[in-house]
Amino acid sequence: MALNVPCRLTREGNTRFVSASLGRYVVTCGGADCRIPYSDITEVWQFGHFVHIRFAGGEARLDMGDHRRASRIAHKMEEAPSPLEALGAKRGDLVAVMGLPESWLFRLVRSRKLSPAKTEPGAVDMLVVGVADRRSLARLEGVTSYVRKDGALWVVYPREDSDIDAEDVLAAGRALRWQDVLELQVSPRQAALKFIAAPAPT
Repeated sequence: MALNVPCRLTREGNTRFVSASLGRYVVTCGGADCRIPYSDITEVWQFGHFVHIRFAGGEARLDMGDHRRASRIAHKMEEAPSPLEALGAKRGDLVAVMGLPESWLFRLVRSRKLSPAKTEPGAVDMLVVGVADRRSLARLEGVTSYVRKDGALWVVYPREDSDIDAEDVLAAGRALRWQDVLELQVSPRQAALKFIAAPAPT
């Protein structure tokens, strides 16, 4: 059952007081147009019985009414799994994210579960690139050099409402001599394809 609490919501410079509904994996602030999965929260902190969160496009202060409840909710949000963990990122990996929310990487770096990679060729254990259309898909050619020879390239793409699909992503990766090895559903709206460097021709 969802927990409903008062909320001060700030989005695009506008602040208003709304009711927030906290579910198991998502907080909805004021209506369906502000539905924030815990995995999309970039920063969480507690002050007394308030829980403050930041997310792409805004921030919110949730009045939990009780210090212990606030502590429990803040911890739950902080520990929400990142999609990067579902893609196989492990402690100590050097990871870079492009074209995706900073929440995918931010909290894992802060908790020292992952290390941000330097933006130089051959420096990345895992490169995760978000694409939304054919134009962004074409940018793959310019970023694959950052991946180590034994590293992985993940391409995250929309599952619907887009002019690209899995076949387009597969074709783009193969054209760059990358070998597809795995496909995963990241969320109800996104899927991801994993590529590794194809063996050199003999």
